[in-house]
Amino acid sequence: KLKQRQQFSFAIYRDLTTKDNQVIRSYKYGNIVGISSLLAKYNLTTIYKDIYNVQLDKQTEKKEYNSSYETIAKEINGYELFLEPKNKNGIILSDTLVEYIYKSLEERRAIIHYYEEKTKNKLKEDKIITGKDLEEFEIIPIKIEGYEVVDDKVIKGAFKKDVQEFEIYYRKVILPVV
Repeated sequence: KLKQRQQFSFAIYRDLTTKDNQVIRSYKYGNIVGISSLLAKYNLTTIYKDIYNVQLDKQTEKKEYNSSYETIAKEINGYELFLEPKNKNGIILSDTLVEYIYKSLEERRAIIHYYEEKTKNKLKEDKIITGKDLEEFEIIPIKIEGYEVVDDKVIKGAFKKDVQEFEIYYRKVILPVV
């Protein structure tokens, strides 16, 4: 983003006296470039967005160079503040962006499916677990009579915006003939 630069001219003089008492006036001319940045107003933009980078609200105001600013979190219906920016307060030296991050209070879902390994037949009704954004969960495979878990690892995760689905596979236990 280019800013138009204003230019101001100046002249400085000094009087010099020679050996024979003559006065000579010496001038120095020049330009000052960029002083307009000290006089300019800059944008202070505060963005309120969710953890998925969806903008929930935005405010922009003009502030003078070298002025202090303070921003505050907003109450946003259905959301709670998740992360407060380090630059929520400061001094305006250029256009400034401040971002507050929120997470939804909406219930998120994860679905667990229980299948037989070879036939892919459903062995048990799906289990649905719920929680809030970024709330962590653990899924421990359940015991199903006559079957054993193929991979008995505990599944760990965190609730997200989209529904998550997990599949746990079982194999039929073959009892030895006596």
